[in-house]
Amino acid sequence: MIDYKSKIEDSEIRMSSPDEEKKRIYAKDSLDLTGDYSPRGSISFRTDILCPDSPGCLPYIKIELPLQQSHASILNLLTKISSKKGFEVTERSPSAITAIHTPNNRFQKFLCCWWFKESSNEETSIVRILICMDERRNKRILVAKGMSGEEKPVSRLLNSIEKSIDKFLRTPQKQNETYNKIEFDEEEESTMTCKNESSSYCLFHKILSSESYTLGKSLSQFIDSFKSQYRNPNESALLLPQPIESIKLQVEETVDSLFSHYNYGRSSTEKIMIYCRPSVEKYIYSKLMPHLLDIYNVKTEEFESKLQNTRRECEGVSDSSIMERLDIPTKLRMEDEKEPYSEAILLLNKLHHFGTPIEKLNCLLSIIESMKTEVVDYWKGEVEMEYTDEIKVLKFLAIKSDSIDLMGQIHMLIDYVGTRFDNEKRILLNFEEALRF
Repeated sequence: MIDYKSKIEDSEIRMSSPDEEKKRIYAKDSLDLTGDYSPRGSISFRTDILCPDSPGCLPYIKIELPLQQSHASILNLLTKISSKKGFEVTERSPSAITAIHTPNNRFQKFLCCWWFKESSNEETSIVRILICMDERRNKRILVAKGMSGEEKPVSRLLNSIEKSIDKFLRTPQKQNETYNKIEFDEEEESTMTCKNESSSYCLFHKILSSESYTLGKSLSQFIDSFKSQYRNPNESALLLPQPIESIKLQVEETVDSLFSHYNYGRSSTEKIMIYCRPSVEKYIYSKLMPHLLDIYNVKTEEFESKLQNTRRECEGVSDSSIMERLDIPTKLRMEDEKEPYSEAILLLNKLHHFGTPIEKLNCLLSIIESMKTEVVDYWKGEVEMEYTDEIKVLKFLAIKSDSIDLMGQIHMLIDYVGTRFDNEKRILLNFEEALRF
């Protein structure tokens, strides 16, 4: 699943495709987590510190962590390290934190510079720390990257993180506690299931929908303006991706506004602020998604027509015959199954009902997961679906499903993702290729 992370700047840390080459970053907002990791013991880890020679590019580190250590225990340690090095953690989710260098705790100074663009000779240093899974290699990876500011405080914090993680993982007590034992993180679990989530969504929805608040009134005006400006889908399709870019910009401004007005660093607000971005996206996209999809459907009308024609041609044709036409490998046809890939097909049928891009992305990820697990279950773990076969199976799912406007939704999600979420971008491009008939 995708972890929401409220941004302080446009830059974001994200996981790249495992098949891409390892590359250095030259003033780009990207981070590649690929690499050939050799098998290691329960507490072994790998670190890399990279800083390109290009001026203005801040360093980052990536550390391979053992699966035995929970996200919470690592993030708690990182929070303490950040505090000791003069960084204040301004946002925290179950798998990420953002730390801002605050000499003399002058966080208000940063907000003033951010909102009012006041000139300053000193740029605030920001470090984003993320713990994510490399599912291809079954590894847990910690990434810490300087997002802005001066290199010196960023490097100082990254060096401290590397040394502290080394010491933390090599402590004998920790070895004995975690050897051959996977921790079930109560904090991570409670974060996703406790009542804070539902109550937080309600709180943000109340703020965003109430025109008695300046923010709520501004959002209402934006939504009305969007519907008026893009009321003609045929004309608006020529402007793509401008419509969704305007929504993304409004989301960012709204999230930043909520963080500046409601996130004072108090413990009472920390638990609800992790739901800030998903709440804002849900509120805005749920009101504009029908209009947005109408625009994209105009752009992808030809693809949708070809898909419908292919579905009609395959009516009454057996699943095995369709798979043979699509050149799906025999081992992936699961001919003994009455309805192969039935769960993935049901998920694809539900795609249109999700109201936000993140929900749609999660649905697509679940489809890929369902495809792969069904093959593994059928062959008792002896066969796995290869990356090169995914597109062929996705074509089969598209033919068998009743989902409408598939290509329009995929193109909308591609524009939504942009340069973020490399793994999700790869999956979207696979879906796009699969829908070309």
